[in-house]
Amino acid sequence: MPVDRLRRRDAVVQSLSICLVDGGFALAKVPGLVKRLLKEDGWRERIVVRTGQRVTFTSFEDFVSAKPLEGLGSTISQVRNCCRDDPKALDAIDCVVQRTHGGSRNGSFKFNNVKLEKPPMGNSAAAALRRLRDARPDLHRQVLAKKKTAHAAMIEAGFRHRTATVPVDDLDALINALARTLGARRWRVFTRKLTRVNMDTRT
Repeated sequence: MPVDRLRRRDAVVQSLSICLVDGGFALAKVPGLVKRLLKEDGWRERIVVRTGQRVTFTSFEDFVSAKPLEGLGSTISQVRNCCRDDPKALDAIDCVVQRTHGGSRNGSFKFNNVKLEKPPMGNSAAAALRRLRDARPDLHRQVLAKKKTAHAAMIEAGFRHRTATVPVDDLDALINALARTLGARRWRVFTRKLTRVNMDTRT
């Protein structure tokens, strides 16, 4: 690979490292830098301009955790957290983690033969993107295009239930909130079932 290209890769890495360390407004640049780095596979091989050293990585986590100037001196979790509002960046991170490490028998990803990073789980956007990418690529594309949130796509796919927060200390407010949330048809079904529950309780 041309030396100039390897040096340009280092400029992206050093900018990303500085943003992660500086925090604040600099964090807004992280998703864009992550997407560029992953799109170009710039983390795998480059020349560190300040030392002239050529560095290579086969594991993205090793690159992220390596101390600067060679790596980012960070963690996958921190990088993911900085990209939490950018579905394309989150998806790119998850794809490279899966691609470069595969899975272990317990569902963890093996990094550097020592640490195990659990795949994204629970209600995180990263976990939703992974499941949609595997099971509903049509909805996955809409999330990446920001036409839907990951949560909305998961509900549409039937992978999550619709939820709502309603007040419980004000009966009128509770009823109104439930009526608005359920809609007219489901509200009628709800009240019929509630009536049956009340009758069963009395008997």
